[in-house]
Order: sequence, then C-alpha cells, then structure tokens
Amino acid sequence: MSQNAISLQIYPNPNNGYFTVSLFTETPAEVVFNFYDAQGARRLKQPKTLHVGRNNIQMDQRQWEDGMYFLEMQKSGVRVAVARFFISRRR
Repeated sequence: MSQNAISLQIYPNPNNGYFTVSLFTETPAEVVFNFYDAQGARRLKQPKTLHVGRNNIQMDQRQWEDGMYFLEMQKSGVRVAVARFFISRRR
C-alpha cells in the first residue's frame, strides 16, 4: 500500500463523537489506528483489517471531551496517513 493509494476522510467534521473513518485502498492491509488528543496523548489504539476499495468504519467516542483530535494510521509501524477532526457538542 503506497501513500498515494490512500484517501482518508473523517466525517462529519466536526462531530459529536460519533463519526465515520472512510478510506480507500488499492490493496488489502493490516493497519493500526492511533487516536491522539490535542496535547499528544494517545486516546485509543485500534488494529483494523482493510479490504480493497472503500472502507467505512464507524467510531463511537462520545465519551471523549470536546476538542481537536488526530487519527494516525500506521502500516508495519510506519505512519501512512493522518487526519484531524473535532468533537463539538455545541450547536
């Protein structure tokens, strides 16, 4: 899986803690999702198996505080994608 073969999105953004991680890959892959808060503390480490094509992964982190977060995706211990998102319950 080359870096060019990855299209990573998080929506909605901002969200209330319930969101979708959507990504496209040209090859199957075993990856790790690392979620970090704005201070750099890892909030969640989660292995994922990706299949060829579009992968839509539902996440429920409504217990997290409002704020800015980052999703780092690693393959074989190497960062291959990063996305920033916001949790905000204000309307």
